Amino acid sequence: MNKKLLYTYIAVFLVMSLFLGKVLNFYHIIPHWDKILHAFSGFILYPWGVFLYLKLNGEGKNRLLKVALALLFSISCALLWEVWEFTGDSLFGLNSQNNSLKDTMLDMIMGCMGAVISVFCHNKKSGEN
Repeated sequence: MNKKLLYTYIAVFLVMSLFLGKVLNFYHIIPHWDKILHAFSGFILYPWGVFLYLKLNGEGKNRLLKVALALLFSISCALLWEVWEFTGDSLFGLNSQNNSLKDTMLDMIMGCMGAVISVFCHNKKSGEN
């Protein structure tokens, strides 16, 4: 896994969420900006899951296990982020989840969709599909 690509994904995500989202107010200007970010986070977390798998297990021969664990890593991160938002909303009176189960579920679905798309994009690129 290309480390430069991994760090580029993180940099792009930070620019999209912090600078564009917060500073330039894209969360309010562009419809569904939050959903786009959740999908992109799923997309970028899958290769990080592959990277972690390879660091822990080396270049194993079981591609299916690598893909499954990296996919589950990405989906788990989407879930943990929503738990984080819920905790912040509950403890500090924030409104990260827009007081809506629908918002939370759509965020997790978008993260999962981004992860699944990433599986196909990254494995096709590396010739593992």
